[in-house]
Amino acid sequence: MADRYWVGGTGNWDGSTTTNWSASSGGAGGASVPTSADNVFFDANSDAGGTFTVTLTTTANCLDLTVSGLDNTMTFAGTSALNVYGSLSYPATNFSHTRTGTTTFRATSSKTITTNGISFGGTVSFNGVAGQWTLQDDFTGTASGSNTLVNGTLALNDKTLSLQRFSLTGTSTKVISFSTSGVINLTTSSAATALDFSGTTGFSWTGTPSFTFNPTYAGTNTITFDFSGAYFTESTALNVYSNGSPATAVANAITLPTGTKTYFLQFNGSYKDIDFTYNGNSVIGINCAADNFIYGNLKLPVGVTTSGSTSRRTTLASTSSGKVISLNGASWTAALDINGVGGTWTFGSAVATQGNEPSFQIINGSVDASTYSLTCSNGCSITNDSLTMGDGALSASNVTVSSGKQLTLGSGGVTLTGNGTIWNVSGATFSVGTSNITTTNTSAGAKTFIGGSKTYNKVTFGGATGSPVFTITGNNTFSEFATIKTVACTFTFAAGTTQTVGKFTVRGNVAKLITLNSSTPTSTYTLSASSGIIDSNYLSIQDSIATGGATWYAGINSTNAGNNTGWIFESATAGNFIHFFV
Repeated sequence: MADRYWVGGTGNWDGSTTTNWSASSGGAGGASVPTSADNVFFDANSDAGGTFTVTLTTTANCLDLTVSGLDNTMTFAGTSALNVYGSLSYPATNFSHTRTGTTTFRATSSKTITTNGISFGGTVSFNGVAGQWTLQDDFTGTASGSNTLVNGTLALNDKTLSLQRFSLTGTSTKVISFSTSGVINLTTSSAATALDFSGTTGFSWTGTPSFTFNPTYAGTNTITFDFSGAYFTESTALNVYSNGSPATAVANAITLPTGTKTYFLQFNGSYKDIDFTYNGNSVIGINCAADNFIYGNLKLPVGVTTSGSTSRRTTLASTSSGKVISLNGASWTAALDINGVGGTWTFGSAVATQGNEPSFQIINGSVDASTYSLTCSNGCSITNDSLTMGDGALSASNVTVSSGKQLTLGSGGVTLTGNGTIWNVSGATFSVGTSNITTTNTSAGAKTFIGGSKTYNKVTFGGATGSPVFTITGNNTFSEFATIKTVACTFTFAAGTTQTVGKFTVRGNVAKLITLNSSTPTSTYTLSASSGIIDSNYLSIQDSIATGGATWYAGINSTNAGNNTGWIFESATAGNFIHFFV
């Protein structure tokens, strides 16, 4: 190991020129070019009587790099890389750092970094097996490229590390030591992955992690935070908060600023609370371009929009109670999965999701919508635990509740917008409350209502166009069974089942013949009403038993297709004079 001092003023630091290198301060040039085992010094004897520039023109190496005691301004320039195998110290005065090459800290033991407010124009990498770098003051890098921690320990020492982008790479052991108030501040100037902890192993942190995000670009860009590394669980995941002061960090969190900047954010991986309602924010959009996990609250302010891929899924995975989902008018682009054993969630606003089938899924955990609505572009599925809608409306292409699981409706009603099996509560615990159920799909696709032998209020089969077959299964009870279709359609009842109705509001017209039949020809189904008059018309009825104490009028324009009992093929008014029972 040797010491190398710069002498002679302006010159190039390259791999062969020895003119500016001396073995002592102010000594004669001609000493060998520094290696990774040599300490490098720039001091009061480095100039030639005035300002001077040192330009890196090839990859350079040194042990310690110390700039101190300058009596004329030194400019450190160049685009080449610098490898520092020891400590680094820059002065506060008479020093300008314009170099844009990468600086890699490669120590394999404990070292220090002192910058005195000098910014690094090139990217920075920390890559030394068993190395540790302790910041003596705040560290700033302005390069738009990604700065990396590959090996070793980065000890913030309660200081702030400000970089445009920061990432972890590789499988080697790496640690960030935050102490109690250390902060990583991200100042990205363009669309980028600002914080990337994905695809890495061997990582841990100590102290209280805090990140702040203060973008420097003009206009709107999508910025990605990627915490998809395996390290992040419910206990270690970060919160994401908006804050009134860009300089203020919140413990265990990425803190977002307010102000004139606007941006879209994309969250990959695992997080705890995502809450942009704290003291306002400048987030205008969330890009759902990747699967992610949220272990806490999901809260958005009014005015935020979402984009991305409907094939992605956002999993709300808390295993504790009292979490809140509040989208405040945004429609979440990805599907929402509730999957936290013992977790409970309450809606703080209406919730809408555009995700692929199912758009909203409860795998583990319980959800209470309170007074708010749930709108799903595709299905709503409850495979475990429960969904309580309260007074909120539920809209989905289909609703499926697994056996033994629970759906509780209030007064908000249910709208079913899809084809196929649009309702299935067979074996589930189901309470209808005062809600009505309406179907609205306008296609001719077949639709199956698996009633599960439950009790319902009014169920209306609608959709202005399309001529579907509605298949009804289970021994169900309806306060009213109705259709408002304006075109022909068919109701196929499972053979051997009984539908008990308070009202049966099924009437066709000359352009809309409604068919009632059995799922198994010649095997009957039963329609039962305890009292009153059933007044229908323009029906084609087959294999039907009409019973229960009410008088069932098929209507004068209806067709007896055979194997019917209890129907009167006359109008209700004509039936006051004579009844024809079939």
